[in-house]
Amino acid sequence: EAKHYLLRSLEIEEELGRKPNIAADYFYLGNTLYNLNNFQSAIQYFNRSLEIYNELENEKWIASVHNTVGTVYADLGSFEKALEHYKLSLDIEEKTKDKAGMARTLNNIGIVYSEWNHKEKALEYYQKSLLLEKELENKVGVAGSYNNIGIIYSDWEQDKIALDYYQKALSIYEEFHNDQGIANAVNNMGESFFRLGNHELALEYLFRSLKYEQENENILGIASSYHSIGEVYSKLGRFKDAMEYNNKSCQLAKSHQLSSILLLNYKLYYDIYSSQKNPTKALEYFKLYAEQKDTVYSHDFQKNIAELQAQFEIDKIDREKDLLVKKFEKKEKEVKTQRIYLLVIFFLMIVFGVLVYYDIRSKISANNKLRIINDELTEQKKQLTSALDKLGKSESKYKTLIENSPTGILYVNMDCSIQEINNKMLEILGSPDEQLTKKINCLTFPPLQRIGLSAQLQDCLEKGKNIYDEKTYLTKWKKKTYLRYFITPVFDQQKKSGMR
Repeated sequence: EAKHYLLRSLEIEEELGRKPNIAADYFYLGNTLYNLNNFQSAIQYFNRSLEIYNELENEKWIASVHNTVGTVYADLGSFEKALEHYKLSLDIEEKTKDKAGMARTLNNIGIVYSEWNHKEKALEYYQKSLLLEKELENKVGVAGSYNNIGIIYSDWEQDKIALDYYQKALSIYEEFHNDQGIANAVNNMGESFFRLGNHELALEYLFRSLKYEQENENILGIASSYHSIGEVYSKLGRFKDAMEYNNKSCQLAKSHQLSSILLLNYKLYYDIYSSQKNPTKALEYFKLYAEQKDTVYSHDFQKNIAELQAQFEIDKIDREKDLLVKKFEKKEKEVKTQRIYLLVIFFLMIVFGVLVYYDIRSKISANNKLRIINDELTEQKKQLTSALDKLGKSESKYKTLIENSPTGILYVNMDCSIQEINNKMLEILGSPDEQLTKKINCLTFPPLQRIGLSAQLQDCLEKGKNIYDEKTYLTKWKKKTYLRYFITPVFDQQKKSGMR
């Protein structure tokens, strides 16, 4: 009904030629369709509105429309487009000193950073937004910032702190009868309760959130709630229920092109099938997850992230160092408390050797060199295996061995993410930073796929066989090196637990 009257109003305004009113009608039509979950049509109306406001040079409305379009794209999982519109909106709001607009846009940019897993940067933007909202005495805006800050602490597994922020947000939302805000806060509280071990209360909150979303006919919220419930059931081992709710979420995500939700769905399918010992289906959904991840987080999006960091001078060297130190200290505490033998890890040992150019081309002594290399690798393997057997007796000896090893060593987790890397390996790769290197996934990293190493890892994972090979490799940091490496699975109490 609202759409009908807005279209009628638009016809009248176009006949009268009143451009400001035409632009406003297009904007409100876009909002109406957005609330009806018709995202693509909403974007079309917003763009028409934006064209007219640009002609009229109405900066306040231009900023508002850009921010709204960015929110729609973010809901669709198109974060690079969302970030583009948020940047345009923030530029105008800072120029015109529109604090309310700045608070809203800073919060939205924080959401993009959070989705891209830049949690520290997301927290910075949320805190900036919170300060402005408090200054403006905008309680609902304050609640939104509290809720988002809670999400960051939850992602850092500090759920008690997260629950404090969620409760602050929920109290404000209930005061203003903001059903959508209540649904978001309640859903987040449910996820935190689960991680704290209160499974019954977690499901109660998640179903309560789902009810609010269904009453509001919020497709994105419904899809998200279905996924959250499915994820809880999966962790409880109730795979039939988990599959039922994830199927519902996936159907909505596909029909409404909700890319970010679909990414979560594929990841949950992979987790379910992996837990059910179904490697064929697990691999199928892992591939879909990897493809969807590439779609959601494109190269252009990473470029926009870098541009935004430079534009607002966020990447301060001292702050980055502090964050790295804190992250390292946190990791050290985890290692001390959980102990190395409680982790299910892959040990991946890659021995790189830089051969002289004329030796590489030489065919005459190739077989002899291969035997020599094989003997060296066998001896190094025996030495390292013997040293690793002593790690449980002396953690300090383990660290000294790894840090001072003359060979490059990598340890990776079951998902092929890097667990540990020594200084020699950083030197071989030409890496400037350990944490940057740890962001590489050895199974999905394109350069490793191109030289066939990722496929060899998969083969070792599935068949449990030793693999030796040598290749020329161009690292992420443009360092060309000739490498030889040995991949071997690691067994813990007669059970395969990893590779090295």
